[in-house]
Amino acid sequence: MEVSTTNSAIKTKELAKKLALTIRAGDTLLLFGELGSGKTTFTQGLAEAWGVTGRVTSPTFTLHKTYVGALRAQPVKINHIDCYRIKNAVDADSLGLKEVFDDPGAINIVEWPERIKNLWPTNAVKISFEVDPSDDNKRLIEIKN
Repeated sequence: MEVSTTNSAIKTKELAKKLALTIRAGDTLLLFGELGSGKTTFTQGLAEAWGVTGRVTSPTFTLHKTYVGALRAQPVKINHIDCYRIKNAVDADSLGLKEVFDDPGAINIVEWPERIKNLWPTNAVKISFEVDPSDDNKRLIEIKN
């Protein structure tokens, strides 16, 4: 377990870029935290590290976006999933998320994963985000492998 504190969006992205170096195709990252806690900013840092061009935004309304990047000079598909609007396992099942998680050539990043707990891969990396109540710019980020 690693706990880090960041004090800006830039520092949150830098932390994500460091983590990006340790990720492999087939990995799933579960991002926990309230609205505005830094999950999407962290995802943007990961995507930058993997060479994704274009704007990376939270797929709150589309639920799932796919980007193409590179992992150690090999093309990789990056699935960015936002489960905020998912109400139950039936919703998740209708989106085909089980098949998304089973793709060995993709990296999965899931915001609001607590809504699809029954679908989590056993080896998922859990990352928690918390806003410091005394400083709106400060984030406490805990990474559990």
